[in-house]
Amino acid sequence: MRFRYVSVDPKDLGGEAGGGMVAVSRSVVDSLRDIDCGGVPRSRVESFIRVLLAGMIGEGLLSGKYDRKGSEQDLQVASQLAGHMSGSADEQGAYVTWLWESTKNLLSHGWQKEAVHCLAEALLKDGKIGYRKARATIATARMAYVSSRVHGG
Repeated sequence: MRFRYVSVDPKDLGGEAGGGMVAVSRSVVDSLRDIDCGGVPRSRVESFIRVLLAGMIGEGLLSGKYDRKGSEQDLQVASQLAGHMSGSADEQGAYVTWLWESTKNLLSHGWQKEAVHCLAEALLKDGKIGYRKARATIATARMAYVSSRVHGG
């Protein structure tokens, strides 16, 4: 499978658990659009929504601009998934807002912020990068950040 883009899963960047990276193909995003959330744990749906929001958030943190047009499909799918988990339009909006803010906060600090920056540099340099390079870039950024903190950098 070829990936059209790489999307950072904030949970895997040190959120609830883990420390890795996920690459999401466009076909996965398309399949999420029609997901029936019945029986799917809320935490799993939240992870999907965070993945969908993280690309635009990362770009916005680095550039100061949030490109809704470029992320339109991701935002639509995130909203649809949130709608499956909500009892009203107001709750759906609040839910997406909460997930947006918590994802932005996670990506704004510590080694996660450094990882987003390094991943963006790699994407700007190469145009697109594969899953393995993305994982390696993020792992290197994390190790460099941790090492600088341990050695007083």
